[in-house]
Amino acid sequence: MFERLLPAVSLEAFWMKASRALMVVIVVEGLALVATLLLRRRLATALARGGGLDGAFRLERRRRVAQYAALTVRWGLWSIGLLMVLDIFGVKTAPILVVLGATAALVAAASWRVLSDVVAGFFLLLDDALAVGDTVTINGTTGRVEELASRWVRVLDDQGGSHFIFNSAIRELVNHSRAPRSVRPE
Repeated sequence: MFERLLPAVSLEAFWMKASRALMVVIVVEGLALVATLLLRRRLATALARGGGLDGAFRLERRRRVAQYAALTVRWGLWSIGLLMVLDIFGVKTAPILVVLGATAALVAAASWRVLSDVVAGFFLLLDDALAVGDTVTINGTTGRVEELASRWVRVLDDQGGSHFIFNSAIRELVNHSRAPRSVRPE
């Protein structure tokens, strides 16, 4: 059956290549699991401090930051693993890399705003700049943080207005909930 599908490759050579490819897959998955585990542990200890007023938000913050970082690491490792498997089977990977690189550049250019919002949101979570329930002033809008999303922050002002501020548009952020109770001039 395989001879008709792959007439230039003997069955024994195919199974040798398949076993090598399986080993690559096992190693890549093992590396991905270890890297994800180590990354989650490091981030858990780094993000254990602070995190706003709400304990549930602190847990959600740690979960989201770890999830984004682990997903990035896994995608990177699996991309390399896929190229290695294709190389084992004799597929020329240079044209694939060119097409994938051009596609990635086009997608990044087309969704630049979304990507910049998501990256800025990741760093807002990582830096622990604000949390749900904090009273903040963002770009001149003062209110209470109602929701932190991947792309935006929703702030409820004292007139009941709900402001959606995209993460990449945040230029000035004052967190009144994190300020010291009394500030003495020097």
